[in-house]
Amino acid sequence: DIEKRFSNNIINGLPGVFYMFVKQADEYRLVRWNKNFENVLGYSPEEIYCKSPFDFIAPEDHEYGKKKIEDIFIKGHVESELRIKTKEGKVIPFLFASRAYQQGNRTYFLGQGINLSKQIEFQNNVKTLFMAFPDILIVSDYQGNILYANDSLKQQTGYTQEYLQKNKGKVALHPPEDREMLKNKITELLSSNAVHTDIIENRFIDKKGQTHWYSGVIVKTTFSGQPALLTISRNITRSKYSEQALVESENRMSTVFDSAPVIMMLINEKREILQINKKGIQGLNLTKKDYRLLPFGEAYKCINAFENPAGCGAGVRCGDCLVRRTIQDTFTNGTEHVKVEATLNSKDTKYYILLSSALLKNDVTKEVLLTVDDVTEQRLMQEELKQSVQKAEESDRLKSAFLQNMSHEIRTPLNGILGFSGLLDSEELSPEERSYYIDVINQSSNQLLSIVDDILSISRLETGQIEVLSEQVNVNAMMQELFAVYNTKASERNIVISHGKELDDKQSIVFSDSEKLRQVLDNLLSNALKFTHEGHVKFGYHCKGNTLQFYIEDTGIGIKESDHSRIFERFQQVDFDSTRVYGGTGLGLTIAKGNTELLGGKIWLDSLPGKGSTFYFTLPYKPVYPELTPALADDGSTKDSEQPAILIAEDEEINYLFIAESLKEIDYKLLHAFNGLEAVELCKQNKSICLVLMDIKMPKLDGYSAFEEIKLIRPELPVIAQTAYAMVSDREKALKAGFKDYLSKPIKKAELLNVISKYLEIG
Repeated sequence: DIEKRFSNNIINGLPGVFYMFVKQADEYRLVRWNKNFENVLGYSPEEIYCKSPFDFIAPEDHEYGKKKIEDIFIKGHVESELRIKTKEGKVIPFLFASRAYQQGNRTYFLGQGINLSKQIEFQNNVKTLFMAFPDILIVSDYQGNILYANDSLKQQTGYTQEYLQKNKGKVALHPPEDREMLKNKITELLSSNAVHTDIIENRFIDKKGQTHWYSGVIVKTTFSGQPALLTISRNITRSKYSEQALVESENRMSTVFDSAPVIMMLINEKREILQINKKGIQGLNLTKKDYRLLPFGEAYKCINAFENPAGCGAGVRCGDCLVRRTIQDTFTNGTEHVKVEATLNSKDTKYYILLSSALLKNDVTKEVLLTVDDVTEQRLMQEELKQSVQKAEESDRLKSAFLQNMSHEIRTPLNGILGFSGLLDSEELSPEERSYYIDVINQSSNQLLSIVDDILSISRLETGQIEVLSEQVNVNAMMQELFAVYNTKASERNIVISHGKELDDKQSIVFSDSEKLRQVLDNLLSNALKFTHEGHVKFGYHCKGNTLQFYIEDTGIGIKESDHSRIFERFQQVDFDSTRVYGGTGLGLTIAKGNTELLGGKIWLDSLPGKGSTFYFTLPYKPVYPELTPALADDGSTKDSEQPAILIAEDEEINYLFIAESLKEIDYKLLHAFNGLEAVELCKQNKSICLVLMDIKMPKLDGYSAFEEIKLIRPELPVIAQTAYAMVSDREKALKAGFKDYLSKPIKKAELLNVISKYLEIG
């Protein structure tokens, strides 16, 4: 009968869990199952037999399960997602494909399930393999009456079991000569002790009258307790008329697993691929020529498989390879592994896989069937989700800290305004006290107004409500104004501030938005002074091709490299404790970044803790007077200019201003380098430099070292030493080093012009 139709070897060889239960009256009882069913549930065969399947289904799924059983009667077969409960109480989600068979007054339900907790992709493949065998199966009695036929009969011939039973004797499935041959084979089988016939080739005539060749066997069996014959027929029409037996064999194998949504492959004990499905060929970018006997690791381009000439398995780290150990365990011990989580480091990427293995063997060879489910995308999505959650949590934390700091920043000036406003009511105040209170109120009001301006700027930047103007901006004039403002503030803190301008005043007039450019410079300069306790602050710009590159350099507390990218983001501050110590809203850099990008530039920094910081930002160079624009190469380096230039390498702004003022009447362009490295770089880029005034004591690279590098690239360029070292020995040292001449500080204008006139025509 149907309970015995599937041998233990067949059902135990099926992937996943297999079960069969029968409906008796209004109850359902389990009658057959495979070993996987016992392993998953954790029950012994005695504990399973004749139990209701609902004894192993989570209670909350009972109603759904019963509804699905009812659907089987209507639809013939169903798929259902149910949670099963193991003996240990663990609940596991499964995808079941079930089908009902009516035998007498009994209804049998056959099903196969796969574990959804690790591999939901298998559901369509399992359903396809279980619900429809590719071969025609016909069960008949000894008189030739059809008792049962699978769906393949209808698919391949157009006839259903019911139609043939109803039209008994009216339909000829086989040509007359084949009917006679089959009758003789059956007579021979029934009269012998054999269980089945040899392979028989015969023809089927489908409903459209077309003839197809089939190969099969006839097997003695029982059906509903009565002797019966099982005819298994496989369509060999194509192979019958083709001599390409190997090609046909591959095609037949493809029908078994090529439609699987996961990679499936057959390997030998050397872990070499014997066969692989289409998913594997496409996923691993292989061809039919190069996958044959290709080691598993090399197919995945595992980096360990290529570090030793011996190939896959011979690498230093191969002994720890989980994939290798899993395959070896299956070959050695016959262990069947299901969904082993492993990683493979490919030359191109990192694979996250779920590996399943099953041993296939005969008297001669042993092979392992591998199922490889690539879950890399899912793992990456999990990582992205995890990072998103962490980022959201960090954002919430930063927002809270930001609001706390903002509350503090707003309340501080408000306290000054409200407090001293109240004190003004006193009639006993002296004029001096009243004036002092008013000054405090004004300062607090300006502080509060600055905070409100920052908040409004951020809001407008975020909502895109800022309009960018194109107006004439004199960059040099703006630099001079900012220097005047911040020089006073720097002097109060004993900090030296200086600035540099590469273009002359008319060349520096550009089309841009004056307010936004000033706000960027203002925020960066304010930060530089705020976080610098001693040393200097320098700012200026260079013209590089069609770009003005601004810099703001300080010798302040510095910023660690890991924080460089995030300090420009909203609500991102390197250290809120620093904000509390130094004050401010912490929005300055965010506003600077927003305005820079609106102006068509970008902003970045170079900084180390304790070493100070240099902030850079760019601005498109759109000169109002393009005819005066210096000729610049596309890569930002200067070409030979029509106007010769003198390079003044001087880190002290006052000294530079004196030299520049002294030389303003000569027909030479003046360039300013703040340190030795910058002086060398300008000499490399600007061929129009015809003389260098080199300070000896400079940061980053001293005058002697800078001179040595300049001699290597411009040996003919005259370099004059100018230094506060005024001893005779200092002069001799400079001239011996190769300097063309020597000027000692303090430098007199006449002496300066006299020395320069030795090497240049200054009129």
